[in-house]
Amino acid sequence: GKLVLPAKGIRVQLPFTAHRIEAGGVLCSGKPLQVSAMDKADTLLGRDATPEVQRQVHNLQIKAEGITSLEFAGGGNEGLLVELCIYQ
Repeated sequence: GKLVLPAKGIRVQLPFTAHRIEAGGVLCSGKPLQVSAMDKADTLLGRDATPEVQRQVHNLQIKAEGITSLEFAGGGNEGLLVELCIYQ
């Protein structure tokens, strides 16, 4: 399945505390997708973004201890989240 990311972004609360995430994102507007990882205190732990190349899956990765939530933003209301893997 695919999740169309709204222009305002989306927050994902993880079911467990992770030390690494990988996400697959596709651009259709030429505006990069960005993912940010936060801990339980909402402190930014890491960030990754796609290049501006459209219509192919880009891999986003963040490695950090204590990841409890993610925020996806960008994509010009036409970005797709096609995969999300979280690692304990």
